[in-house]
Amino acid sequence: MVPDLLGFGDSPKPDASYDLDCHLDALEAVVERYQPTAVVGHSMGAVVALGAMKRWPSISAGVLVSPAVFESRKQARVAMRGAPILHQATLRSTPISRAMCETVCMLRPALQRITPMFARDLPADVVRAGFDHTWQSYSRSMENLVLSGLVPALLRQLGDRICVIHGREDETVPLSLVQPLAPLVGRMVVVDGDHLALLRNPKAVAAACVDWLAE
Repeated sequence: MVPDLLGFGDSPKPDASYDLDCHLDALEAVVERYQPTAVVGHSMGAVVALGAMKRWPSISAGVLVSPAVFESRKQARVAMRGAPILHQATLRSTPISRAMCETVCMLRPALQRITPMFARDLPADVVRAGFDHTWQSYSRSMENLVLSGLVPALLRQLGDRICVIHGREDETVPLSLVQPLAPLVGRMVVVDGDHLALLRNPKAVAAACVDWLAE
């Protein structure tokens, strides 16, 4: 089961807080129905995956792919210099970044048709889904999940049940930020690829997932 997080993809996009509890509340029906024993999360979704493991102890293992491990906005602004321009603008939290996001939303139908032609190394449906959010869902999720320093604290509680998989060439969340967390987790695997190694190097990421979850 691969659910869209609240505010993204085909999920509802309410005017909500988009903090960790809000995202977990939205996933509760999915967890109750499918009763997963393991969870895999990518980037911001890795933070939600950790929160799910804490809320539902029946989820006994987790894989974090390219997790967003920033401890503060300041750290993220320095580290994410190679990240997409909208991510960098959001970190500055200026009216310009909101205008950029809302302009993208207005142009969504056209961009969803055109952009896959310029990102041929990625699945077209994934590229199109990247535009399916609102300013509220995007900016508040960034603030409350990515920039809030949640990951290190959660790893100290759950780390022995966690495998982290990270791209060697990741410029959005540099490997240098992730490697110091290695003592907190059960396993850390470095693969070739950037922040989208999950999509650009899927065989290596899948092999690491299967190896960890098979133990």
